[in-house]
Amino acid sequence: MTKKASANMSRFTSEEKNILKMAAEMLSEFSKELGNHGCNDHWIPNTPENVKLLMEAHELNGDPEDFDPPRKGDKELYVPDSFLVWFLSEKILHLSKEGEPQFLSKKAKSVVEAEEGEG
Repeated sequence: MTKKASANMSRFTSEEKNILKMAAEMLSEFSKELGNHGCNDHWIPNTPENVKLLMEAHELNGDPEDFDPPRKGDKELYVPDSFLVWFLSEKILHLSKEGEPQFLSKKAKSVVEAEEGEG
């Protein structure tokens, strides 16, 4: 993470961190509710950012082997809605506590670093 990005993340006030924590808690509860639905299909655009997001989500969930890389030509990525909401709640909760996101796997970090090197 660049110094500029790190500085931007650390500027959350205690009130903003509290709001982030509340949002994370609400999303966590909503994730459980979604998990009880019969159909959890959700599609997100196939972008490098979303691929990295899903890689990190599976790493955090303890099932990195379940990450299914997109095939060439795929315009969208499948992700269960409850899984995505759970992951977002975890990321927001982390932001509220730490003020700076951390990469959870070397694989996800290497994807980001390679992309930053291209930019």
